[in-house]
Amino acid sequence: PCIIHDIHGKIMAWHLPRALSPRTQQGDMMHAAANLSAVFFRNVKAGKAWRDERSAFKDASTCRMLTPGLANISPAWFQQGHATPPNMPQVGAVLKTPAGQAWLYKAAESNAILSAVLSVVHPPLYRGAREVMLRLREQPDLAEAIDNWHSVFTGVAVISNRSTCLHRDTGGRFAWYDLLASCGPYHGAKLCLPAIGIELEYPPGTIDAVSGMSLAHSVPGFDGERLCHAFFMKDSVHHFARVEAPGWM
Repeated sequence: PCIIHDIHGKIMAWHLPRALSPRTQQGDMMHAAANLSAVFFRNVKAGKAWRDERSAFKDASTCRMLTPGLANISPAWFQQGHATPPNMPQVGAVLKTPAGQAWLYKAAESNAILSAVLSVVHPPLYRGAREVMLRLREQPDLAEAIDNWHSVFTGVAVISNRSTCLHRDTGGRFAWYDLLASCGPYHGAKLCLPAIGIELEYPPGTIDAVSGMSLAHSVPGFDGERLCHAFFMKDSVHHFARVEAPGWM
């Protein structure tokens, strides 16, 4: 376990290997993700953005436990290009489906655990994010989705059997963390932060809180099958809720 901070003491990343119990990984996260198999299959494309580019995913014929693919799940986010008034946040499309609802029910405990991790590694961000959820609940079209959402994060990308190329995440703020939780029967993975010359061992059960806008990161490959939950927040949603954004931890 370690933290990575700059010369001013701002914590840019927390690395917590094997922090999730086998029960949480297998009984909650992987069991819940099995409900998203059809969504995973539909979202793998050729020649599209790197996040869903087919070549980044393992061949489905070699995967016995996890269908390769990804699903973006959110109780409240703006459609692309519609993040300004008079547009309103909407419930994500996956969450409206039976598959999304089944995932939500089965992943409730693990989602809550990962919110609790945020309350430890960045308490001001946790408090601000919780206030955002309380204010979103005041919107009639979002109230039911927020009531059933067991996280303070705006959304989560559930990513199955994909290598992740070097990238930054641009939807939040520099001082915010994306929370990455990795599980599955795999080995040999590394979380790479090349701008600062660091590679971190990335075994199953690892949680990383990373300033995704500040630190370009990648997971270039692994052996076996791997499921990643990437929890994130959208600055546009915080702005809509009129909650002041916290600074660095």
